[in-house]
Amino acid sequence: MPRTVRGPGGELAFTNLQWGMLMKTAHDFGWKPQGTLAPANWDKRYDEHGRLRPWHRNNYFSKAGQTVESADAAAIADALESILPDVPDHDALAHKVISSLDLPQIPRPLRMLHPGAQYNAFEFFSGPNKDLLRRFIHLCRAGGFEIR
Repeated sequence: MPRTVRGPGGELAFTNLQWGMLMKTAHDFGWKPQGTLAPANWDKRYDEHGRLRPWHRNNYFSKAGQTVESADAAAIADALESILPDVPDHDALAHKVISSLDLPQIPRPLRMLHPGAQYNAFEFFSGPNKDLLRRFIHLCRAGGFEIR
C-alpha cells in the first residue's frame, strides 16, 4: 500500500520499497534518526490487556500519522542531498527490468527486475526516481511532515 507524507512542503506518495530505500539511504549517508512523535490519537491505542501501548519513537515505517519534526526532516534532506550529484539522470535500472505493472494508486508503473538482480541506491533513484528524490528533499527542507 502506498504511504503518504504531508507537510508544509506538500504531499508525496511512496511505495513501501521507495520509502524503505529513502530511509535506508538517508541513514547510510549520515542521517541519525531523532525519532517520530506519536499521532494525536495514540492515547486511544491499547493492547489486548487494556494497557496503553507506548509509542516507539523509531517508528518511521507505519502509516499511523506520526510526525517527523523539522530538524529531523532537515537531517534527512542533508543526507539525501549529499548523493544527488552521483545519482544518474538516466534510468540505470532499465536493463534489469523484465516486466512492469500499472496500478491506479501509483503514479508510475511498478517494475519487476530479473530474479536475483541487485541494485544500489544510486541505481534505484536514477532516471524518473531522481525527480522523486528531489521532491522529497524539497518537502523535508520545508519543515516537518506527517506519515500516513
